[in-house]
Amino acid sequence: MNDPAANTRRSPPDAEVYEALLGLYSREQARIQAFIRSLVPDPADADDLFQKTSLVMWRSFATFDREKPFLPWALGVARHQVLVHWRTRRRDRHVFSEAFLVTLADEMTERLVVEG
Repeated sequence: MNDPAANTRRSPPDAEVYEALLGLYSREQARIQAFIRSLVPDPADADDLFQKTSLVMWRSFATFDREKPFLPWALGVARHQVLVHWRTRRRDRHVFSEAFLVTLADEMTERLVVEG
């Protein structure tokens, strides 16, 4: 016999994936935020980028290889968001070169992953 209550007890397949994301994300949230803030001096911009990064991670987590470490992947997503942000601000004469920002982002990623 078909038990309607049995269907409500099981999580949909996507729910398990996103529960995994939330577990990983909650452990690394402060490091991701620190990474962004180290590269974006304006607190409002850094907060916006953190939100965008979180949304991109949420949307693309299904493609994340859970056999690999989460933090380098998350910092890669954040790095991309920061670089896009800096590219849009390129007209401002107080913005560093993209090569410098890439080097800085790479060094911060290495520090957070190795020291973490």
